[in-house]
Amino acid sequence: MISVIIPSYNTGKYIGKTLESICTQSYQDFEVVIIDGGSTDNSLKVIENYKELYSDKISCYILPPKGEPDAINEGTRLSKGEIITYCDADDVYEPDCFKHVADAFTVFKDRMWGYGLSKMIDEKGNEVRKAISAYKKFWSKRYSYNRLLVMDFISSQCLFWRKDLYKDWAIKKECDVDVFEFDTDIKYCFDYDFILRLGDRYIPIFINHHLANQRIHSESMSVFDSKNETKQALWVCRQYVSRRRSKWDLFSIGARLRFWQYFMYYLVTGVYSVLNWRAK
Repeated sequence: MISVIIPSYNTGKYIGKTLESICTQSYQDFEVVIIDGGSTDNSLKVIENYKELYSDKISCYILPPKGEPDAINEGTRLSKGEIITYCDADDVYEPDCFKHVADAFTVFKDRMWGYGLSKMIDEKGNEVRKAISAYKKFWSKRYSYNRLLVMDFISSQCLFWRKDLYKDWAIKKECDVDVFEFDTDIKYCFDYDFILRLGDRYIPIFINHHLANQRIHSESMSVFDSKNETKQALWVCRQYVSRRRSKWDLFSIGARLRFWQYFMYYLVTGVYSVLNWRAK
């Protein structure tokens, strides 16, 4: 079973399309766990309508709003599936997404996580920012952990992982804390931080299919606060290079990675500034 965690708060305008894209999947062995932070718009009404249609598939929990990472962690604890994913309440999946994921995890039984490809769409569902999608697709097909330390090219709505990785990490007893919970102290790039921890320990499955679409609109973080998001991404990836400094000579791999981290930070900041200016 695939468990889809959806953090929700006042997303009534879009969550219906998100749920529709999930409930009409060609692969039907899934559950939806919605963690709502006490929405005051029509979100809960929309969710209730879908629960009436798919009562065996959808569950909704209303919890005090503590941020998106906390909501994902709570949803993971409540989930029953062998494979976990999460998506924002305005993103949508492609019809065969779960089938491709289930097939990939069946073939690669020893892999703990995997990812696929995504596109960006606007409020009406039209594809936008094609250059960014092409950039992510190019690097997604050429995965290496060092590249991941420099570029955040994996879209969170296309990220899937086995619930067994929690048991695997506990058995190894390499750390006293559950390293596979999302870091609730990170506001923007908690997904990138999570992916870096996965990549540091496990080889991923690359699922060479268009799995989902990220919706870009006026309230999206990628639009209204892209500069702070990119700045935090730089901070996150720098932490992982710093931890490896003792393994690398100052003037070899570690130094080159730090150079490219800053280069990509300024490049991405400039690109998003232009895109956001054109979108206004």
